[in-house]
Amino acid sequence: MEQKTNPYLCMGISRFVGSICFLLAAYYIFTWLNGAWDLGVEKIIDMKGLGAKGYGAFILSIVAGLIGLVIGQGIGGSIKIKNDNLAIHLTVIWHYWANTSIYWMVASMFTANIILGQSSDYFFKNYANEFFIVGLVLSAIGSQFIVWVNFFAGRMMMRGNPLGVPIIKVFPIVVGFMMAFLHFGMFGINPVLGIAAGIILPFLIIPISGNMWKKDMLLRNRYMQF
Repeated sequence: MEQKTNPYLCMGISRFVGSICFLLAAYYIFTWLNGAWDLGVEKIIDMKGLGAKGYGAFILSIVAGLIGLVIGQGIGGSIKIKNDNLAIHLTVIWHYWANTSIYWMVASMFTANIILGQSSDYFFKNYANEFFIVGLVLSAIGSQFIVWVNFFAGRMMMRGNPLGVPIIKVFPIVVGFMMAFLHFGMFGINPVLGIAAGIILPFLIIPISGNMWKKDMLLRNRYMQF
């Protein structure tokens, strides 16, 4: 019988702990350099036009974050998850959460900048942090709605229930729509362009996340159907 290289490895937890360590290390180093070098960064928008010192602080914080990422993934990888179903669910949840957050933060800020035009500098100067935090919260909630509804719709399809097909095709689009509507609406921004970005969301996130979690499960030396 083939021996598993790491039968209890859960890459979802490994990547989650690694990401937390990345953020903590990067934030700590940048905060320290911000004070030591008198950069004066209070909000995300303040990063714009910092010059050589600002770029240096950013690069050093990223390097520190990457070191934290490696250490964190090692710590997370040492956490044993013996149940295969639990391991695969945690890995799926992680990838949907991470990919949705990355996509939505880029897409929402880009579309908000286009919609606001010349007013975007004023808006992000005053509300950048709040806009970013709300986007992260909506991404976390929306991604999990997609995961769990697709999971149950998939089970319905396996049992021969025809309602599973429209649910699995339509519901993720509704989630993207609502994320954009709520995010932009909370800040009084016309949501039309943002809604378009929200509708595109599942068409990118679902195949990308699906490919990534399957590759991660191979690292556990076992492929399972979710």
